[in-house]
Amino acid sequence: GQAAEYEIRYMTVPMTEALWDSATIAPVSLAPAKSGEIQHVEISGFDWGKWYFALKTADEVPNWSDLSNIVSASIGDTTAPGVISDLSVFSFDETGITLTWSASGDDGYNGRANEYDLRHASAAISEETWAMASRIQGLPAPDSSGIEEMFVITGLETGQQYFFAIKTRDERANESELSNIVSGTPLQDTVPPGQVTDLSAIHAVGHSATLTWTAPGNNGFGGMAFEYDLRYSQTAITEESWDETTQVQDVSSPVAAGRQESFTIHDLELETPYFFALKTADDLSNWSEISNVVSSSTIALSQLTHSLRKVGAQRGCWSPNGHHLFFEADFDIQFNSQIYTMPANGGEPKRLTYEPSNKSDVVRTPDGNQLTFLAGGNDLNELRVVDPIPGSISSLLLRHDGLHIMDYSWSPDGNYIVYTAYPYSQNDWDQRKCYVVSAFGGAPEVLLSEDWLPNEVVWSPVGNQICFVSEHNESYDIWVMSTAGENPTQLTFDPAEDRGPAWSPDGSQIAFASNRSGIYDIWIMSATGENQTQLTFDLDAEIYPQWSPDGKAICYTGAVPAGFSWQSDIWVLHLE
Repeated sequence: GQAAEYEIRYMTVPMTEALWDSATIAPVSLAPAKSGEIQHVEISGFDWGKWYFALKTADEVPNWSDLSNIVSASIGDTTAPGVISDLSVFSFDETGITLTWSASGDDGYNGRANEYDLRHASAAISEETWAMASRIQGLPAPDSSGIEEMFVITGLETGQQYFFAIKTRDERANESELSNIVSGTPLQDTVPPGQVTDLSAIHAVGHSATLTWTAPGNNGFGGMAFEYDLRYSQTAITEESWDETTQVQDVSSPVAAGRQESFTIHDLELETPYFFALKTADDLSNWSEISNVVSSSTIALSQLTHSLRKVGAQRGCWSPNGHHLFFEADFDIQFNSQIYTMPANGGEPKRLTYEPSNKSDVVRTPDGNQLTFLAGGNDLNELRVVDPIPGSISSLLLRHDGLHIMDYSWSPDGNYIVYTAYPYSQNDWDQRKCYVVSAFGGAPEVLLSEDWLPNEVVWSPVGNQICFVSEHNESYDIWVMSTAGENPTQLTFDPAEDRGPAWSPDGSQIAFASNRSGIYDIWIMSATGENQTQLTFDLDAEIYPQWSPDGKAICYTGAVPAGFSWQSDIWVLHLE
């Protein structure tokens, strides 16, 4: 509706309900408009200083409203911004000069001013010659007092000396005094890029090492450089030994100064110490000083099995103490894939099962005393359990009538099993759902419907989340959800396929396989999806990662083409 009257009051301190009666009533008569319309009023006669205002509204009774929000205004601002005294030439090239300075403020060195007036001339600038100097356009609005400002002036003549000065204005056109005067001459570029001082070797795994650093610039640490010269050696690198080192080919061109760079060097030797360094050049071949030198030893990468059959060995899992690995393999031509075990540091594989059906997805039970696996191949897959002793006979643990179980995972306490399955009779895996069931029997409960297209489920060792792969957003990505199937959260967003997640023992990281490079490699990331890092670079496909119980190694399946099929083997990557 429409109120009946306003009462506006003001005072020199922030208004409160308790101070309302002591505030001065503004001598205005403004009737309220209809609800929602914007109204304004002008109040005059104030002394200089800061004043606070508030209002209340009444209806015809009158019933008075609560106190409005409080606003303030400073009357009579004649305080100019502070003078800039640290104007300086940061860098220059053939046609441009970069200036820096510290922002002053609105009133002296407080607050935030309104605009800059930056000028140049061919002779020293003074207050008397200020009006004749050329004003430079395109400056951004001032930042808060004390913040460093930077501006690049382009279009200058090579060899011409320029003088620069700056003033600052507030919103009431109060102008600062003239700044200090600086000068510079755009010359033929002889300034090299800045020296890289934060070169770091973040990963040296297998035959590869990944380096990171901050891009310097074209001249010092401004602009964009032209090329890198990245080198490595098995002995310490110095300026004197630079020419004897190995130069890395095809290093990417530099990005803008201040941005992070990374590059992976391949074809290194295993378990070998290496030293790395780089130099940076601009487009005129001005070379920087040698960077800091970093060293790292390539981490051991071991192939445990050497398959001759078309499928070979795959899907390894660790014993509780980390001394042995269990995996499926078709080493015996008379049988389908069976379960084998072998020492984690290498040795002769030992066969555990002698049953007719295929074995896949070998997992040790949470108590570590038995192994579970999927049996049935292309039929109605069922989950079975067996003792890790040669010749043991498996027994049925879980069957979901009418459904083909694709993959599964135990809860860390051993009380539940989460799995994905689809209707076998329809042979349509786009109808797959995610279920959870008690390990002691009972009716399964749906956690995710076929709308999510879930598969490759893995229960967190912490017990509070389940990781899974989904095509929900039209690409294979890794997600997490609560153990009740709530709050699905996407962790990877790359258009490539991200598959086979595996939790680290402490639940802080997730290993997975991704074909972002064009083939599947092993990657790791934090449990929240950050710091996604590639670990392997070697084979045609590296999949199914599994962490060792101490978190110091990852076993995975490495596969290479073999005719019309793939030949797989078990590999171990030692992280420490």
